[in-house]
Amino acid sequence: MRAFYVKITAALLSVLLVTTGLFSPALKAEEAKSNEKMSPITEKAIQQVQESFLKQNEGTTIQKKQVKKSFKVDKKKGISIKRKPSTNGKLRTSAVRSIDGLAINQSAVLTEEDPVDLWFLSTSSPQALISRITSPNADYVVQLFVVDFETGQAYPTDLIQPAGNLLGLANLPAGDYAFGITSGGEFGDSYTLQVNAKNPPNFTGAVSLSSTLQYFVAEYANGDVVANGTKVYNKQSKTADYEWKRVFYFPHDGKFEQRTHSISHVKVKKVSAPVSYSASYGSSSEAILVYLDVDTLFMYHQSSYASGQYYLDTFVDTLGKTTPRYLDLDDLTNYGDHILAVDLKTGKPIDFFSVLNFYYAAGIEKLPTIQTLN
Repeated sequence: MRAFYVKITAALLSVLLVTTGLFSPALKAEEAKSNEKMSPITEKAIQQVQESFLKQNEGTTIQKKQVKKSFKVDKKKGISIKRKPSTNGKLRTSAVRSIDGLAINQSAVLTEEDPVDLWFLSTSSPQALISRITSPNADYVVQLFVVDFETGQAYPTDLIQPAGNLLGLANLPAGDYAFGITSGGEFGDSYTLQVNAKNPPNFTGAVSLSSTLQYFVAEYANGDVVANGTKVYNKQSKTADYEWKRVFYFPHDGKFEQRTHSISHVKVKKVSAPVSYSASYGSSSEAILVYLDVDTLFMYHQSSYASGQYYLDTFVDTLGKTTPRYLDLDDLTNYGDHILAVDLKTGKPIDFFSVLNFYYAAGIEKLPTIQTLN
């Protein structure tokens, strides 16, 4: 009840300033909405969105036995990576395709005219490899080949799996490779090749793996947690190198209104699977949710000024607590999660989804839409 009482007091102060004509029209509209945020109903709505996201499917699991530490190459059984005519005049060797980048989720049809499909992958540094093919044809298999472009040969390795099984390698050395898809029986069916080689090698655990393998969050022995090549945080120290700041400043006729949020000295409780994140302030097609832990530093500041008319200056946040302050157990236990949405392409925070964000708590901006990526 103490925090709720303080919030009501803050709301009444805003109402007083608005009704006495001391705020600008732009701020009046904003503050009028802010009175709505002071009720527990808005807090509950924010928590419901956060809780509903937790129920989404996080994709595929990885077992240690599915990930090999190394592979063997058979130099005696190379196949040509160049198409050449068969005895009946038809082209009959490999259908050759390239994987652009280090991830793919693409379908094709395996035919008797082209009984082996080769998909080329090149890496300039060692990577972790997670891959598979899916197909209604249980006779289809995928095999990793080492490619020598100078000789025009692809040499098979001992990494081979039937359709539906993961083909994983902890350390794929820098080099040129191919995924060979063929059939041990019937042809004519489609298959989908799924590859993710975006993370560093020698991961020790999987936080999450999307259902199409396109998004992989992995743990490492030094505590680092990496999502598709982007370091998210260190699990051992619970730290992350994130800073987030949002500033609203509106000068008008010698007056001004200002509101600032900032997050720094980040401590991390956990992270989500990669998501699409859509909000009024910041959106990303590839993001990850970073759940803040106690001892993360938070600051909220609001001020308004007009010479000889009024002056408001406060560091009291939406929960009635004075900032700058470190998040505590009360924040996490009683007010839902406090989440930084981090863009995976830039590695930078784009939004703060929390009851501590004035714009969400006030109902000024719609709550974000969050969807786990496949």
